[in-house]
Amino acid sequence: MIKIASKILLASILSTTTLYAQDVKFEMGLGVPYGILGGNASIETSESTELFAGMGLALGAVDTGMKTEVATGLGYSAGGRFYINESIRLTAGYGIVGGIVTGKRSGFGTISDVELETLPGAFAGIGYKSGSKSQGFSIDIMYLDSSKLEEKAKELGAKGYRLETNEDISNIKLALGYRF
Repeated sequence: MIKIASKILLASILSTTTLYAQDVKFEMGLGVPYGILGGNASIETSESTELFAGMGLALGAVDTGMKTEVATGLGYSAGGRFYINESIRLTAGYGIVGGIVTGKRSGFGTISDVELETLPGAFAGIGYKSGSKSQGFSIDIMYLDSSKLEEKAKELGAKGYRLETNEDISNIKLALGYRF
């Protein structure tokens, strides 16, 4: 996956032409390319490639039994996109791919001091973009390198932390967005 991601990024960088302010496109969404919940700005480097950088809010939650505690962190991403045609695109980049929520459990079953530790990794995927390149909805299926997330979970387990999760760590995620 790293080889594919680096080839897409290299193609985007090598095809760079003169850039103008009107070439910047903005996209809001949910998923890794948007810093989890946020947005990104992209610059077209050629007719079929663009570079992007995103920032957003990474969210994590834990059910304390009495209520759900939410933890937040900074999400970010940077990468490139290669358009096969007006609708189909390949995306590759690096950014926050997940996080682990930690907290202290009291004798009454409540959890306090809830924190989110965000973990970075590479990602790559294929997506569909409706409308034109300058506006419309998009959906991408992303493969995430969640090895750092898995390593951190094992590390915490080895230290005696009790791990509670509602789902297995999945490497496949969706990203949904709107470009304007």
